[in-house]
Amino acid sequence: MFNRVLVATDLTATSRPALVLGASLVQASSGTLFVVHADELPETAKHWLTPFYEEDVEALRAFVERHGSALRARLTAEIAEVLGSLGPAAAVATEPIFRWGRPADTIVAEGQRLGADVIVTGTRGAPVGRVLERVLLTAGRPVLAVPGLTSMR
Repeated sequence: MFNRVLVATDLTATSRPALVLGASLVQASSGTLFVVHADELPETAKHWLTPFYEEDVEALRAFVERHGSALRARLTAEIAEVLGSLGPAAAVATEPIFRWGRPADTIVAEGQRLGADVIVTGTRGAPVGRVLERVLLTAGRPVLAVPGLTSMR
């Protein structure tokens, strides 16, 4: 039923149940699990009058590279941990995706690019956050909002 499942994660406990559900949906159909994490680029200047100095630009590039590498590693580890917790039967094809950009826009764009059958994301409960609200309004495909561990009591 769901051959291409996109799970959006913010790499917190809120997203873990969504990742578990996404893996279960894919496992049932022998499809592919895509897991996306998006992070916004840091601001290059706090004020428009602040000039750009070459050393500032280089420091920002180095930071972006280090931070991006660390987030890719966390994303891969999170997927492995969740799939490992589901047992040996949870062998599913996965593709971790890290992108720089606004989270909601990135999630929707990746869902379109991949032709995802469904987008699965975590939620802290009601009211839904800005990212989930924007995804729900613009995804153009089914979106499953799964209560996160922090909202389950």
